[in-house]
Amino acid sequence: MSNVISFHPPKYDLINLYEVTDAEGIAQWGGEKPHEAVDWYTRAPIGSRLLVSAWSSDEEDAVLIGQPIDITHVINQAIAKGKGE
Repeated sequence: MSNVISFHPPKYDLINLYEVTDAEGIAQWGGEKPHEAVDWYTRAPIGSRLLVSAWSSDEEDAVLIGQPIDITHVINQAIAKGKGE
């Protein structure tokens, strides 16, 4: 058993929002459901990206926590592994 240090709290109260952008960074889709984000991304043109951001709430006055994270590479690797590549 390895000693893994956890940097994340046991309870995660933030709201994750996903966004699919085109190659120029223009949003093509946004929402809270990861499976919808992946579906939109897989149908998007080559060069598109999938970003995730954490928000303080899902209310109109929500505050972005940190910077959006580009998870395109992670999603591409998962898709490739699922296809047996």
